[in-house]
Amino acid sequence: MIFFSGDKLLGGPQAGIIAGKKKYIEKIKKEPMMRALRVCKTTLAILETACSYYLNDKDLFEKNILFKTLNKSKDEIRETAELLKEELKAYGISSDIIESKAQYGGGTLPDLEIDSFSVKLNFDIPKSKQKGKGKELYHALLQQEKPILSNLISGSIYFDVLTIEKERIKEVASIIKDAYGGVII
Repeated sequence: MIFFSGDKLLGGPQAGIIAGKKKYIEKIKKEPMMRALRVCKTTLAILETACSYYLNDKDLFEKNILFKTLNKSKDEIRETAELLKEELKAYGISSDIIESKAQYGGGTLPDLEIDSFSVKLNFDIPKSKQKGKGKELYHALLQQEKPILSNLISGSIYFDVLTIEKERIKEVASIIKDAYGGVII
């Protein structure tokens, strides 16, 4: 028998998967806890869809979020960073694009570093008032209705764009604007 994670191994939904010989699976099915721990029909449907992508390379690289993300070119990632920078600029938030190293989930590929780009926010306030603002903004972003996890490095806020889909840039920028406006006054 083998046990693995549906999201980490397949890029599908979170689900613990047990695979093995039928006689052993049948034994596990009889355990009382099996009823409490089984996945719902929705998870099974999503898992089936995720597995179906492995039957066709085109589907795998276009529809599976893990493979789609890992297959992005450096130019695509840079373009996403530029889009975020422009959206933030429209809100009056100054930022810079810098090269960075990203990870795709610590549990999925813990040692893989991916060349990426980050958007670093500039605090357009006097230096004397900047102390602690990065930490405040970091926490404010996590308190939004749709939280955003940024990188807080030496008091500065960075958004690595590797896992941000272009279609979500406007939404992400709007959330950043709301948090930024509440902290940087």
